[in-house]
Amino acid sequence: MPIEVIPNHLRSQVQEPHLCYTCRMAGEQKSWYRKPWGVVALVAAAILLLILVPLIWQTVHYIALIKSGKLSSPEEQKKAEFRQQVDQALKLHPPTALQSKTIEGGKNPTWGNPQAALRITEFMDYDCPYCQAIDPAIMDFMSQHATDTLLILRDFPVAELHPQAEEAALAARCAWTLKPDGFWDFHRALFAQQGEHSLDGYVADAVRIGIPDQDFRDCYQNQTPIQDMRQSLSDGEHAGVAGTPTFFFNGVKLPVPDESYLEIISQEVRAAK
Repeated sequence: MPIEVIPNHLRSQVQEPHLCYTCRMAGEQKSWYRKPWGVVALVAAAILLLILVPLIWQTVHYIALIKSGKLSSPEEQKKAEFRQQVDQALKLHPPTALQSKTIEGGKNPTWGNPQAALRITEFMDYDCPYCQAIDPAIMDFMSQHATDTLLILRDFPVAELHPQAEEAALAARCAWTLKPDGFWDFHRALFAQQGEHSLDGYVADAVRIGIPDQDFRDCYQNQTPIQDMRQSLSDGEHAGVAGTPTFFFNGVKLPVPDESYLEIISQEVRAAK
């Protein structure tokens, strides 16, 4: 096949435009990292690495320390701090005899050993959702420590927030007065019906624990234990109770976040004796 040969004197005229175009295109097609957006991406990646690398190293190191036992978990650290707070409160705020009488006095439902070294007083409201939430933990704790702990239950109905709270407290006191050994079942039933209290409901729960229908109705309608309930409310106000539930351990006011913290308080109070 014949080939067209470009004369020498014409080659420069043919190739020069082609070479100039190629050079121009090479100059225009810069590498991505030399373009503005590429520079920004590189800087962002560098900053991200500077942040992530130390963070990853600290996390790995922290986990290794926990596994080796040289460092406590956040929850353990929180409990250790709480234990210190309890120790401090027990040392700095021991109650006087009068304060203890105000906190623990009066006629109130109790569970446990009256001679126990640990006495827990709870001021509570049957329509308080926080009282309802902590109650299973208190019941579980007492079922395990009834021989060495005394629980004293005191009324602190906050009528401004819970219009039926005083009625529920009155019903509970009637149940305790008429059937002390069935009281805690009635107590749990009141929490189960929180926000839906009624006389018929009270009567049904009273009959279920062995209280005659008319006996309970007479107690409730005559408001027989109303003075004991009001005394409990007054004592709570004098003791500095501002909300429910409020707990006192041997007369010292302490918070109870959950059952595990209840065990911590119990241990520290017993050790302080």
